Amino acid sequence: MNLNEDQRRAVETEKTAVVIAGAGSGKTRVLTERYLRLVRNGVQPSRILALTFTRKAAAEMHERISQGIRGLARSSHGLLEDFENAHISTLDSFCALVLRPHALGFGIRPDFGMCAADDLEGLESRALSFLLSKKDRPGVRRLIHSWGLDRVVNDFLCHYGRNHAMVGAVPDPEEWEEWYQEKVEEAFTSVDEGMERCGDFVRECAREARILEEERKREKKKVSESIGKLIDAGTMWEVVEAAWDRVRSRREGGSGLVPEVVREWREALDEVASSLKGLRVDELRDAIDTLKKELGVGKKPPSSSLSAVAGDLVSLLERREEASSLFGVLAEWHGEVERFKKERNLLTFGDVMHLVLTLLKEEKEVREFYKGRFDAILVDEFQDNNGLQRDLLFLLAERKGRCGDGVPSFEDLEPGKLFVVGDEKQSIYLFRGADVGVFLDLKERANRSSHGEVMRLPHNYRSEPGLLDAVNRMAGAFPEEMRGGIEFLPAEAGREGAGFTPRIEAGVYVKEEEKARAEGRDLVDAGTAEAWWVAGRIRRWVEEGELVVRDGEEVRPVRYGDIAVLMRTGTNQLAFERAFRAHGIPYTAAYSRNLFLEAPANDLFSWLFIAVYPHDLLSYAAVLRGPLVGLSDRDILRLIEREEGCFSLSREEVEEMLGDEEELLRERVERYERGKEIYDWLVSHRDRVPHERLLRYLWVDCGYRMVLLGREQLHPFLRFYDELVAFVRRWEERPLARCLDEVKEELGRYGRVDVEEGRGEDAVRIMTIHAAKGLEFPVVVLASCGAESRREGEGKMPYFMVEGVPAFGFEGDEEGKKENPLYRRAAEEMKKKEAEEMLRLLYVGLTRAQSHLLITGEWRGAVGKEEHGADDGSKKTVPSFMSLLFEAKIEEPEVRFKADQEGIAGVEWRDPERIPGITEEELRERVGSGSRGGRWEEAARWYEEVDEGVGGVRPGVLSVSVLAGEWEAERGGEARGRGAVFGSLVHRGMVLWARLGDEGRVREALRGEALAWGGDGEWGEVDRVCEEAAALVRRWAESEVGREVLGNGAGWEVECVAEWEGRVLHGVMDAVWVGDGVVRIYEWKTEEEPDVERYRAQLFLYGLIASRVWPGRRVECVLGVPGGRMWRGVWGMEGEWEEVAAWVRGRLGITI
Repeated sequence: MNLNEDQRRAVETEKTAVVIAGAGSGKTRVLTERYLRLVRNGVQPSRILALTFTRKAAAEMHERISQGIRGLARSSHGLLEDFENAHISTLDSFCALVLRPHALGFGIRPDFGMCAADDLEGLESRALSFLLSKKDRPGVRRLIHSWGLDRVVNDFLCHYGRNHAMVGAVPDPEEWEEWYQEKVEEAFTSVDEGMERCGDFVRECAREARILEEERKREKKKVSESIGKLIDAGTMWEVVEAAWDRVRSRREGGSGLVPEVVREWREALDEVASSLKGLRVDELRDAIDTLKKELGVGKKPPSSSLSAVAGDLVSLLERREEASSLFGVLAEWHGEVERFKKERNLLTFGDVMHLVLTLLKEEKEVREFYKGRFDAILVDEFQDNNGLQRDLLFLLAERKGRCGDGVPSFEDLEPGKLFVVGDEKQSIYLFRGADVGVFLDLKERANRSSHGEVMRLPHNYRSEPGLLDAVNRMAGAFPEEMRGGIEFLPAEAGREGAGFTPRIEAGVYVKEEEKARAEGRDLVDAGTAEAWWVAGRIRRWVEEGELVVRDGEEVRPVRYGDIAVLMRTGTNQLAFERAFRAHGIPYTAAYSRNLFLEAPANDLFSWLFIAVYPHDLLSYAAVLRGPLVGLSDRDILRLIEREEGCFSLSREEVEEMLGDEEELLRERVERYERGKEIYDWLVSHRDRVPHERLLRYLWVDCGYRMVLLGREQLHPFLRFYDELVAFVRRWEERPLARCLDEVKEELGRYGRVDVEEGRGEDAVRIMTIHAAKGLEFPVVVLASCGAESRREGEGKMPYFMVEGVPAFGFEGDEEGKKENPLYRRAAEEMKKKEAEEMLRLLYVGLTRAQSHLLITGEWRGAVGKEEHGADDGSKKTVPSFMSLLFEAKIEEPEVRFKADQEGIAGVEWRDPERIPGITEEELRERVGSGSRGGRWEEAARWYEEVDEGVGGVRPGVLSVSVLAGEWEAERGGEARGRGAVFGSLVHRGMVLWARLGDEGRVREALRGEALAWGGDGEWGEVDRVCEEAAALVRRWAESEVGREVLGNGAGWEVECVAEWEGRVLHGVMDAVWVGDGVVRIYEWKTEEEPDVERYRAQLFLYGLIASRVWPGRRVECVLGVPGGRMWRGVWGMEGEWEEVAAWVRGRLGITI
């Protein structure tokens, strides 16, 4: 295998190596060649430990190495057999292998299961029960008051349980208390030093002021008020020092620091500081400025000022009791979590890692065994490591003959045994516990050590040279303060250009709502406008052959499968999916959607959970807290502690329980009663109506949709309803409990919802940047770049771990206590780390592109004018990708790239384009198609709305059903009443058959549909009608056309919109199949024979729409009846279609 000089140096090093492998630098090749070189030098594969952090990466590494081993095996007998015992795996799998023989020593069965921390099912319910038993503890009460019940359960107890409650490591709260006392002592020392320092400054300034006062008096000049205040400050300082002496005497006398005594001193100190505000004496300007700085006079005093450290001391003392209480609670909860895991014989990856580390540190014989078992350790993606994993590797790489206590130092490692590869610029897993500081520290240790070596692989073999140069310049413009000590060194081109010019484009959406409203236009949200603009651009690239890409040694026009849309999060994924469907763009959503992380899923499904499981306290609490009931946490705790089931109390019992606040009692009781009404309806209708009808009841009838409409920031959630309905439809033939079992797997974490549209290899890929790590694409669309990281105050947790000890945050404190300084500093540090990682995430996104790059998003700042932010800092944000890549100067009317483009060659770097605002009406005027995936009764209601007249409900949109109905009326009478509705029921049965494939199950599902639609009053006896419909569906399924449509994977009930001759046509096709070069439209009727002339207009209009939605494909029309007979024809504008084409033109007033 050909290696460049840097790669060869890394492969052949004999030292403990840290290899910095940039994007596209060939790190897998280096790891593979390092492994094979060891084997060629006589090391058996079974004595090499190769580790990575995902199964996919481990499988890829195994495949690459095995190819090389097969080549070596031709001249080395027994090599393949030994390779069968090779250790190429994830670090988690290796740790499990080490732990199982010793698990009983930790009280764990050797057959334990393993899971990610987020997959500990049932922990929330355990946490709620635990919280109820501790709710009267002072710290717990204060935490619930500050954060709310839900966040205390999920972001405090469950978060700690998943991430810090390691089996075998139950903390001692007394040790936490001692640590807290050390911090109090440190604060006291800082204040003591500050008092002495400020005392000298105050006395010196007062002395100089007296001298100045005497001089002014001698010269008979006016003595300024500021001079007098400065002299008075010296006198006032004596009061401050006396108060501080009282604090010191209590501390030295063993009485301990009392918050009240400290507070008296602090008040005296504040009085001095207040007297110095606005004070100005020209002759003493420098001395006064120094004094103010040391005292901390002003809005934002330095953290080292006396005012700041005094505030820290006061806060630490005031929070001591609450912290002490929570130390004990959290230690108890740690033990509870350990019992919870052992009951299930289930460990998290973190548990396994911790136990193995403990085993290797304490059992030296075990350590010696594993040290001797491996001669070399290769580690991939080390930048996503943490301290625990580093220590484990150090123990395995320890020098032979040394087996000291604790973790060995870098100097104690066996030279050349440890070989790690990573890139600090691509560390993007902070949320999983990765710490880029571990990689940076290891790099520093290797640089300092005589047996360590740091090597860089600077060449990028992925990107076209011109594009690489541009990305280097973008990274070079990253703000220094966000780099976290990481150097974004320019990558060097590892290959020659392919003979075409790579392109960089940008689309910027600038909010124009005020201007639009002045013009009477109501714009869609920025994410939707961006998605439609991107879809149009992609379609143009492909259909017009606007871009070319490298394909091996050749160059060809870009295809859909060459394009990837990458986003920081999946928040705007649904908008892109809809835009792609509307433009006929095939796509795959190859990442985990965050549908079940969002509030609507939790709110709506919590109602369904309690309808099935009335003793599910966690779901009941969510319902009581949610927008449809809206009780306080205090009321919720009272209710769930008293009630034996959901909404089980009478009105009188609720009034008695909640009657301590008379002025709000009636409103709170009414809310409870309203919730009870909703609950009773759900219980009485579950498994009698389709599951999606339950969701629609909550969404529409109970007003959940109106809740979202009432708050603009919640409008993006409106699009989630269709996705939730699509999810439950998969389970509608099963009991609700079965559906909820699946939901329980998804709620509160990333969950994949299958996307039916756009399957196939030649499809645009939509994924998060995290999912794209390690991948490369000819064309990258870096989308939703305007999405900001959270605003100031958002994203804080109820606690942070500081030096292994929890520091608690208390917000909204009605007692006026200050925030815990330990917590405040930890929150600031986390915010800083998140900002630094955001920069690295952007870098990873940029470096996925091989040939072309498009960057899009909303610009949230001002353009062409000065922007004024709030003085209180409420506008502060962690920057967005847009603000990192672009800028808008006051004198310039447009947003532009920050990076310097001067002198750049080999790339077409275009100026950003404005993404125009767009209205719903304008969207409907554009070419589009999309699957409603809707229920037949919803489709019927849509038809009823548009039946009011052509374009009557949707201005400018012409309904296929209306036009086709007029054609039918002229040629044989319009089918209305029971026939039309019964036809809808049969159509629904066809959709169900495609999923269920059984007449009996279809009949039962149709019965639920009929009951939801109106039951006996609509059709007569329900069972007879459903049996008749199911029988027709079975006949259809057994027919030739039925087998065809069921076998080719056609989409059902496909809603389409397209423009023709300045008119917009809308319709919902029964089924559509899209193949290579052909589109086939299926339309079903309930007559005995297919009457093609009667339905000619409907077929013509659907064919017309399809010809525009899927241009360039032949359009075929199939008219079928349940008995199996059918008519087929190729759509066109002439021949047998000429008459209907002329009729449609005449009806719409179109002249040729």
